[in-house]
Amino acid sequence: MGETKSNWTSLTVPKGTIFEILDESFSTKPNSVPAFQDSDTLIVGSDYGGESKEEPFWVYSFLLAGNKAWMSWEEQRTKLRNEIMPDARRMSYKKLGDRYRRELLLPILKAADDLRGLTKAFGWVSSQYLTFDLGHIRCGTTQCDDGSLQIEDFVAIPDLIAGALSEQFRASLSVGMRDDKYLWLSGADMNEKARPITFWFGTSQKHLKKHLFVIDPSSDEKSHKVSWFNFTH
Repeated sequence: MGETKSNWTSLTVPKGTIFEILDESFSTKPNSVPAFQDSDTLIVGSDYGGESKEEPFWVYSFLLAGNKAWMSWEEQRTKLRNEIMPDARRMSYKKLGDRYRRELLLPILKAADDLRGLTKAFGWVSSQYLTFDLGHIRCGTTQCDDGSLQIEDFVAIPDLIAGALSEQFRASLSVGMRDDKYLWLSGADMNEKARPITFWFGTSQKHLKKHLFVIDPSSDEKSHKVSWFNFTH
């Protein structure tokens, strides 16, 4: 597939920061970011990991999608719920010990691949980047869910990513693997429930764009190294 013309505009941003990397990716790699022209609403789900002292990194996970992609996602999500987990159980990384949640895991992740959107582990998006008027950005929490679990399941995607990446970082560092050029998708000390999620995250399928930014402070904490992993091909 050839490169398409970007509909994101370049901004003047501080040098040597995550924003500079974002700006470069938007302007030079248009296939790595979604086009939202056909959407009048941007839907953002987010979750966070790494709160415990044992975790080497804080993980901020965001899923962005336009409302036009929501219809296909909702149809697939509802079908999967009815077939695999018809009760009102919440899908979350911490509860993947449950057999029904494990059975739903890969199907719901693959359904998320149909979202014409963007997932970032630590991401930042501003409406100033877009060359057209996006329209409405609606904010809420999972408490806004109407009982259908449509918001819960949408937010479950960044929750699963945050949990698995926290596990990946901890497992890699425990065996001395720390490299800003590679993301280890599997390891001897990694929990089994994290592996299918990291493998899914590290592959590019259908429409969802997947990125990982790692911000690692120097030993003197006076500067930071920013690494960008782009899983969109």
